[in-house]
Amino acid sequence: MNYEAVLAVVKEEMFDILDLPANTPFNPTDRFDEYGAISIDIVTIVSCCMRRLRVRVTRDALMEAGSIGELAEIFCAAQD
Repeated sequence: MNYEAVLAVVKEEMFDILDLPANTPFNPTDRFDEYGAISIDIVTIVSCCMRRLRVRVTRDALMEAGSIGELAEIFCAAQD
């Protein structure tokens, strides 16, 4: 999957788990907490994304992500 497809998965999981309206503005440079996510929400989003994308990412790699888009980049890199 390319970056855009991975980002779409992350966005879909995030909107579903946080129960956000479909018309909520989305920017990949934002952080999850800007959408009202708390730590358990973030863990759930990351876990669901890894399951759907069939990737495994170390905790250290996840700590590198400063934004939603950076998380999608990490997932893309894990596919290789």
